[in-house]
Amino acid sequence: MIDTLYLHFDRNKKPNSFSLTKKSLDNLTLVQRHSPLKEALSGTNQKGLVYASDRGKDIEGHKAFHNSPDGIYISDISNNILFTKLSVPRVHSGTHNFSPIDLTETRKVFDKVQDYYSGIGIEMNMKEAEIGRIDLFNNCTMDMPCINYAPTFKAMTMKREKKYAEYHGGFETKNKSHGYCLYDKGKALKALHKVDIKQDNICRSEYRLTNKRKVSETLGLVKLTDLLDNYGKLPNIYRTALKENIFRHNTIDCELEIRDQVEHLKLCHQQSPRGGLNNWLSSIGLTYILAEYGMEGFKEIVTSVYSRQHFHKVIKKLHMFSGSLKGLSVAHLYKELKEKALDIKCA
Repeated sequence: MIDTLYLHFDRNKKPNSFSLTKKSLDNLTLVQRHSPLKEALSGTNQKGLVYASDRGKDIEGHKAFHNSPDGIYISDISNNILFTKLSVPRVHSGTHNFSPIDLTETRKVFDKVQDYYSGIGIEMNMKEAEIGRIDLFNNCTMDMPCINYAPTFKAMTMKREKKYAEYHGGFETKNKSHGYCLYDKGKALKALHKVDIKQDNICRSEYRLTNKRKVSETLGLVKLTDLLDNYGKLPNIYRTALKENIFRHNTIDCELEIRDQVEHLKLCHQQSPRGGLNNWLSSIGLTYILAEYGMEGFKEIVTSVYSRQHFHKVIKKLHMFSGSLKGLSVAHLYKELKEKALDIKCA
């Protein structure tokens, strides 16, 4: 349900939100970025303030940060504000972020986070933690690999989109305040964490709220305590957000121009150089391709990515494809994605 979470502890607003003990000096890396020349010319201290101590022992500098050796705990302090980034399921498992966890386990995660930081000299008051970002996810078991649904991706872009990119066999779309990505979770775990989940065709559907205002507007949450008190409402909020921002269509048009098919085939080839053509044919269907584009169009698409010799080898094997590959329309692929992405429950 919840993956990435950014927590802010602001001593300027709430002096008791966090504090540093002497032990923290051995576990924080201080970054100094100031110009002695500017200080001399302006007559002011340009070092900046990391932490204002209650005991008058301020820490000056650009920022101080701490990253745990395993990469699970990441934080920095600047302007008397502590920022902490964590993956809730990864803190729980200790290795990866694949499986969603329930409310009881989530509460234990924050106890674990608090204990970890206390151990390195950073005392956090979790009641004062504000949410700066939250990612909500659903693991979907699909009929085919994630890449086979590529013809539908352009129909699922964010409103006022600022960025669209390929992402681990899927795609990412986002604007300034929120985003969405759909990707092959098995491939991502192998690439990032060397973890094999031994499950096929798992697509991760992930809705990301990337600033405080959007978190407050969409979820009605400000503090971590609000999140825990309203945990059971998250699935409905996730569904509503995806219906409004991603799956805005009841169905989508099945017609794609040749250049779009070429891009899809290129993507399939990049993901699997040896099996890319088969994957593309599986996702679109040979019957549909020939009916929609004819043999010349089929040839144009294939030879835009592969050699003419390869195309002629394909032609000789068409009878094998026609017996084993079913034509699935883009509308069918979109329908499956929409149904499974929205079928989410609290863990």
